[in-house]
Amino acid sequence: MLAKTYNLDCDLVYQRQWRRTPVSVASIQDYLSKISKRSWVLHECLERVPEDIDAMRGLLEYGLQGTDLEALIAIGKGEDGGRFILCEREEVYESTDGYGVEELMTSTEEATRNRREELLAQVNFDNLTLAQRELCRARLRLLQFSDRLLTYEEVLGGPHAAGERYDHRFFEKFRSENIVRLAVNYARAAAALTLRQLLPSLSGSCCPDSQAAAALTLRQLLPSLSGSCCPDSQAAAALTLRQLLPSLSGSCCPDSQAAAALTLRQLLP
Repeated sequence: MLAKTYNLDCDLVYQRQWRRTPVSVASIQDYLSKISKRSWVLHECLERVPEDIDAMRGLLEYGLQGTDLEALIAIGKGEDGGRFILCEREEVYESTDGYGVEELMTSTEEATRNRREELLAQVNFDNLTLAQRELCRARLRLLQFSDRLLTYEEVLGGPHAAGERYDHRFFEKFRSENIVRLAVNYARAAAALTLRQLLPSLSGSCCPDSQAAAALTLRQLLPSLSGSCCPDSQAAAALTLRQLLPSLSGSCCPDSQAAAALTLRQLLP
């Protein structure tokens, strides 16, 4: 109110309050949501790591809400003015008369999918502006951090345990670390349970390049394990490979298969 009364820049006032306040669900609503400059808001969503896991989740979700299709379309039309455009999640309401639960869910999902296709049709992905490309890059990082947060929750023992065990300093490194290198480190520590939680996303990857890179990285990083005096480390490493390599065995990439076979020979004599 004072900022408006004295014709001050409200963004600067809220930015200062946001920076001086620990990140929480409440501070996101009270301060960050009132800042209009898109680049500044996205920087905070990407760079700040709250001490509380709920705040971390809330910050990432807030960033994702500002990088969805509605924002991308507004930027393309030049209607954004550099503002952070909050894309509210649309809920499709339909009459439940004559519908069973499964039928209603199917109908709602179809309506939501149709709405999303309509929005996608308004975006020319072959001719994105610089601002649109920056928005897409920010969204990709936010999605990666969100996925890694879910993985970290599983490593900590699930959502309930994660609330007590969450370490924001560890997560700041964990969210940006190469997933294969993380797996190797856990294998060397004989953390087989953690490996099972870390690696499903790799074994199910549909990207041959990612699989090839994973196999190559394992070949480079794991030779020392084959001579390890710790049977648990060897067992964990072998488990890692079994989880990683089923999809590689059917890969069309000879280098991936060769790297996988070499790694197996080194680890599983």
